[in-house]
Amino acid sequence: MSAGGPGRPDFLTVVLDCVRASDFVGPNGGSPSMPFVSELRRSSVVFPRAAATAPWTIPSHASLFTGLYPWENGVHMPNALRLEASVPTVASMLARAGYSTFAASANGFICPELGLVSGFEAATWGDWWERYVRIPTRELPPRALNFGPTQRLPSGPQWAALEEKAWALHRFPVVLEVLNRINGQIRFAENPRRLAVSPWIEETVRRWLSQQPSGTPTHCFVNLLDAHEPYLTDPGIQRGLRAWRRLTRVRMDRTSILAGKWAPGPEEFEVLHELYVAMIRFLDRRVQRLVEVYREAGRWENTVMVLTSDHGQAFGEHGHLFHGQRLWEPLLRIPMLLRIPGRTDQGGVGAGWVSLVDIAPTQLELAGEDPAGRFPSAYPMTNMLNAPRPAPAMAMADGVHHMTMVKTIASPERIADWDRKWIAAYQDETKMLFDATRGEFHAFDIVRDPGETRDVYRPEDPEFVAMEAPMRQAAARLMGSAPATEAADVTERLKSWGYL
Repeated sequence: MSAGGPGRPDFLTVVLDCVRASDFVGPNGGSPSMPFVSELRRSSVVFPRAAATAPWTIPSHASLFTGLYPWENGVHMPNALRLEASVPTVASMLARAGYSTFAASANGFICPELGLVSGFEAATWGDWWERYVRIPTRELPPRALNFGPTQRLPSGPQWAALEEKAWALHRFPVVLEVLNRINGQIRFAENPRRLAVSPWIEETVRRWLSQQPSGTPTHCFVNLLDAHEPYLTDPGIQRGLRAWRRLTRVRMDRTSILAGKWAPGPEEFEVLHELYVAMIRFLDRRVQRLVEVYREAGRWENTVMVLTSDHGQAFGEHGHLFHGQRLWEPLLRIPMLLRIPGRTDQGGVGAGWVSLVDIAPTQLELAGEDPAGRFPSAYPMTNMLNAPRPAPAMAMADGVHHMTMVKTIASPERIADWDRKWIAAYQDETKMLFDATRGEFHAFDIVRDPGETRDVYRPEDPEFVAMEAPMRQAAARLMGSAPATEAADVTERLKSWGYL
């Protein structure tokens, strides 16, 4: 008998932060950069038509946890970047059904201050500095709720000064690149290795699983942040000085792009994408280790696994860098892999569109709970294995995340252009975009035109007319939200994590 007990599957949801579909899914659904995940795909269903609900972390994770779009759960700008405790989450629903629930997130936004660990009995999350200062020997999380012990950086004025300048480190990380390299050469001279973001994740999940009684089903959420900028090089791959200089001299300055002060060329985007792909290869090993943790705990054979992302990443497409603000394909299209032990349809390809909102009803259904009536716009992914989605998969962009730095260097016209609200909708081969700020519709055939270069929108076309109604309704709810006063702790967290 498996540790989770018969008829009560364990759930493991892994978010590969910033991993876009085009660098994850290769020919026949495999992943050229991820050999272990490609093997895992043989016992899973891959959904090539999968979309995030927003092009950045906070609203997308809120959708994953609640099964609600951002305009339904209220987690977006201009409303609030905080999930209210009154909004049910899949973790709280599963906890009431007898599940032990746990979150281990390298992304520090998945924290109590933003309400994104609501419903989890215990949670651990990373701190802002882990993306910059790599300490491979750390096995304890820096922050935790109902789960200890923790291991934080020393306090003092020098660390406060480092956090205050985190925005600059984010844009020009070469200084920390040098310091991390020196540290690696001193401590691991005979065994150069890539230094993971939040290396405590796998060990923390192992420790939590070991504390769960046999027969008690578990629900575990994991966020891995290695594919999120800023990108540091892998000492095990780039060892020569010339190769290292090529990869580290490139700016990672999204703020200056938004402000119109910097226009990187094709070579710069290519280098950044090369660094990004190296991180995806490293993530493959981390996913493998998580699966090994579940095998060692005797739970893998009974575990339903969802492997996905919260949003994608841009490297020059439509002049964009990294993520946020827009709804182009590199930002919205994400991997979606669903493993259900014992299913005969594993190794297949899902036919319909799926969204992050669909994960919650899928897990409830597989746990033996009835999801009906809880999710107005979401559907179990099992419904889309061989059939189209009953309604379009949708998403929104809510403007510039944090404009303190942008406002100091950008013109008001430039800010107004980037700080627009958008709605996207996917159905069959069509993707529609609604610029809610300007009241303009656009449409693309993303099969024949995946680069979204030819606008095929026609206002008289019945297909477009049918898709317009839900998009207008979503935009009205998004635009009609009362502006919220951003809390000081949220502001500081956005700054230290590079959302300027």
